[in-house]
Amino acid sequence: MAHILYLKHAEPETFRAAACFLEPKDYLNLRLTGRLASTYEAITLHWLTDNRNLARVDYHPTLLRWAGIPREKLPPLVPSTT
Repeated sequence: MAHILYLKHAEPETFRAAACFLEPKDYLNLRLTGRLASTYEAITLHWLTDNRNLARVDYHPTLLRWAGIPREKLPPLVPSTT
């Protein structure tokens, strides 16, 4: 999350222009498969998810609001076996 917030505050034009923020492995997966997604275990490091049900991790609206990161700028979430 820190790198996204850095862009938001230090490089607001870059933040606005970004369609989606991806981790490097998610970008590679996008290039190889054409599928935009992140896995549950990768995205939990952003501290923006509700992890109480590990079978269905999802972004937490309150955490997104506190961070000021729009949901549409984050990738859809999938289990790592998908």
